[in-house]
Amino acid sequence: MKQKHTKVPYFSAGQVLTSATLNDFFGYNDEQMRITRNDQIGIGIVKGLTYKYDGKNFTIEPGYGYNNEGNLICLEEERVYSAAILNEDKKSYTLSLSEKRGITVNIPKDIDKYLVCIEWSNASTKKSNCNRISCDYQLISKSVDINIHLIPQNKDNVFKAFNILQPREEFVRLECMRDWSAMLNTHLMRKKITPLFHRNREKINKGLLAICHIMNPNFLPSNNKIYPLNCWIHFMPLCPDLVNRLMKTYYYRTHGWHENMVDIPQYYLQHLEDLALAINDTLRYYNDMIGLYPMLPTSVKSIKEQTLVLGYGNNQDRSTSCERQYYWNNQSAEAYHAVLRLQHMIMRVILLCEKFSENDKLKRELKFLWYNPNAAWSLRPIPYYYSNSEELKKYWNAPELSPVRYTDDYFNAPEETEVTDSEGRLFLQGHLNRDPKEVKEKIEAYSQKYQLNINVEIVEVCKKILADKRKHRNDVGGNILELFENHVDPKPSQVSTPKKGADTSRNGIIMTGNYLVEIREMIIKDVVKYAQTNTIIPTSNSSMLNSVLNKISIDEIKEYLIDKMKDEYGGDNKIYGHHYIRAFDSFKTYLTKSYNEAYRYSKMVNGYKENSTIVLFSYKKRIIYDVCL
Repeated sequence: MKQKHTKVPYFSAGQVLTSATLNDFFGYNDEQMRITRNDQIGIGIVKGLTYKYDGKNFTIEPGYGYNNEGNLICLEEERVYSAAILNEDKKSYTLSLSEKRGITVNIPKDIDKYLVCIEWSNASTKKSNCNRISCDYQLISKSVDINIHLIPQNKDNVFKAFNILQPREEFVRLECMRDWSAMLNTHLMRKKITPLFHRNREKINKGLLAICHIMNPNFLPSNNKIYPLNCWIHFMPLCPDLVNRLMKTYYYRTHGWHENMVDIPQYYLQHLEDLALAINDTLRYYNDMIGLYPMLPTSVKSIKEQTLVLGYGNNQDRSTSCERQYYWNNQSAEAYHAVLRLQHMIMRVILLCEKFSENDKLKRELKFLWYNPNAAWSLRPIPYYYSNSEELKKYWNAPELSPVRYTDDYFNAPEETEVTDSEGRLFLQGHLNRDPKEVKEKIEAYSQKYQLNINVEIVEVCKKILADKRKHRNDVGGNILELFENHVDPKPSQVSTPKKGADTSRNGIIMTGNYLVEIREMIIKDVVKYAQTNTIIPTSNSSMLNSVLNKISIDEIKEYLIDKMKDEYGGDNKIYGHHYIRAFDSFKTYLTKSYNEAYRYSKMVNGYKENSTIVLFSYKKRIIYDVCL
């Protein structure tokens, strides 16, 4: 509301009071009161003013409210309208209390196509006031009148006083990396980590879509622009920039973002975890916020300054009517702060995407940070795989509005932060793609300095496939199957007795035969097929197979096969170079270098606690993954 009376009349003794002076005085005070209502206190329907239409009569109940001019619209008793006057525009109607021939028409029965508005107006009347002493021909009085109007609307473009906010349920639930027992082989590592990354990437994209739906529930993935709800334009100072950056982020992340990436660095997985936490925090906060503020006013004031919109057609249900101008307290600072926090949280999601360092060979200075994992996620240090951004630091604290960081971030932290919290954890930063021996020495020195008792274990991984490089390269699997199917007796009684000097602690060849029978039963379950195709063997099979094979030496299998096949092959010497022996050796080597049961329950974590073991997976003298054993 714009102020019109900018001068305050001042009265002095002996002054001649003119109508202009007095009108300016009262006009100024009246305007100040209305401006205060409009801009400081609030506008809208305070009480009552409900209505109903039975197809013939329109009934409005008593009530009051303030229009956009700050005028009090007060209806002290029920009114029943039975007719309508078609206005000059030939589209809208003004309701009439009674029928007047040639003037009124019936109230439109399709009232659901109209906005119902109540209007405050005053009319001037001039009359004379004469008596025996004097006669005043300039007496003017103003009377306040209240009218009901029906204004046609298109449902696709209807007036909205409020935006109704709906909760979002699209929480991101990422899959966790489980069972690291097959991570000694880079082929198997890729088979497990790569699909995990892409599945989680798609889940994050759905989470980003949920953030877009907060800004506009009607947003479609095929859209090239986000048109925010009017309430966000009204409450969010950064709304235009926010929706533009959100749209760019969503488009970039959902149109092929690393969809062909095969070798996934660990910090890419951690980045997705950061995003999942940020998105879920945003959705939870938004749902809590709309529990307090299910409707937020738009910047659209009204159809006319003098009117209040009572509803659309016969719909005046608070849960569905966004046209009705409910009272809104303009001094509701809590609501503005709540939306401002939401703005901060959405901006944090955007910045996590924008400031992520997309480099699969990222290598930075090694640092040790210490933080409490039980504290809010925003109180964790900003990791090294984000750029050194002041904007990210500002919004990392969301939903807090303060830009001050309470925790050392990677870029402003020293090489070592002191251990000050017994519940804290060691937060490794910049260790990936570095020399594992160097990292191990520094971790052990840090652990010793602060008496953390954190152990470090280096595991060299390799590329390994099931093949005999010397001969019968493509027949290793077939030779293994043939060996177990045709040359391992199902009955231990058929196994030869041990030779003199054999390992009697395991009953020598007899026990070896029993082991081989056990393996044969597993081979039937396609274990060799898994290995031949570099497919991860099911955990139950790999665990059992390794436990069996660890009990068998190549010499034992040679002795066993000599006893079984020496007559067929003509003696001891020839059997030692047999393709069965080479196939068995290749099969066992493949399993030994690909599977380790000790790492089955290891976890990829953000932060190591005291008395834990850090396992550094190293390939070509650089750390590619670290897990907690």
